[in-house]
Amino acid sequence: MTFVHVGFIGESNDYFLFQSYFKGRCRIYVVNLITKKVQWISLVPSDEGEYEILKFRSNTLIAKYSNYNTPSRVYVVHFDTTRAGLQYKYQLIEQAPIADVALRHLLHSIEQKVCTLENGAEGYLYYIPSFLAEKGKLRCVVLIHGGPFSSSPRDAFILFRNLFLIQGYALFVLNYSGSIGYGQNFLNELLGHIGQKDVDDCGNLVIKMLSEYSSIIDSERVGVEGGSHGGFLSAWLIGHDRFKKMFKAGSLWNPVLNMSYMMVSTDIPDLVIGCTKNEPLGTDLLFTSEDNTLFFERSPFRVVANVTCPTLLTIGSKDFRVPPLAATGYYHALRSRGIKTKLLLYPDAGHALSACEHYTDANLNIVAWFNEHL
Repeated sequence: MTFVHVGFIGESNDYFLFQSYFKGRCRIYVVNLITKKVQWISLVPSDEGEYEILKFRSNTLIAKYSNYNTPSRVYVVHFDTTRAGLQYKYQLIEQAPIADVALRHLLHSIEQKVCTLENGAEGYLYYIPSFLAEKGKLRCVVLIHGGPFSSSPRDAFILFRNLFLIQGYALFVLNYSGSIGYGQNFLNELLGHIGQKDVDDCGNLVIKMLSEYSSIIDSERVGVEGGSHGGFLSAWLIGHDRFKKMFKAGSLWNPVLNMSYMMVSTDIPDLVIGCTKNEPLGTDLLFTSEDNTLFFERSPFRVVANVTCPTLLTIGSKDFRVPPLAATGYYHALRSRGIKTKLLLYPDAGHALSACEHYTDANLNIVAWFNEHL
């Protein structure tokens, strides 16, 4: 966030506005610095939804709202601090309605279930009930966020997700140890434990989901997809001794695959040190052979020989966050064992594959990959 996303309301320093995640939901809050009271700014009569500050100045806020079945809406909010307490009024100024009636009906019928582990890790299951009657049990794609210190939105309207849902897929979206919005202790759990606690959370959430919703999900048609650290976790799951048999296809988007290579090639080597050793990065950037062994032991490249499912890699050639050569090595390791794999290399693309043509092509190819292999 930049300075336009936070700030004091009005001319006093009594009220401070900001946005923050809470258990998968990004919300907008105002804290009264005198009374210490925190107030949630709600723009709809529901506790569901994803909020985002677009612009804020003085007494006026421009905010975006969406839900998993409702496209983005933009509101203007006017705050009044002259009365007792904080008052606000809001007005809808822009929305993007779904013109197609059949599509609108499908999206509005999406159902959501929640799976939670004892440590607080969560997974959100989405599906459209009418497909159960038509198809029987549904094939499912597990989606894992990157970061790792980030979060999968629980309620946001995301085209990539809906592209799966309207074809009759179920989606299982995960927030694991290290995800934001679950408290500082949950966030810190990942430090020193990358490739362990996060992997176990993801695998155990899928096991629990398949057990609790066995009447909905076809356990023989489950795939996994993730980008960056989500790709790291996806690669771990498809090669993991305990979890690999659950997955019939994988998709890795600019994934972290070999932290030994990452340490000498990425623009964020401090993340490797912090997440493997729970230590700060020294100014000399030096590490030992024991460190190097640890980096590799925590990397999914260590279990590439266990992978048996078809695996897609979508890679940016100019990714400085997760340089692409590790993905090339992973691809050749799979091919050498006769595992079906495909590598899509996007020229001059960075970590996010953010150019419209790259992003769209990658998304469509990922959906096509699962259509073929699930």
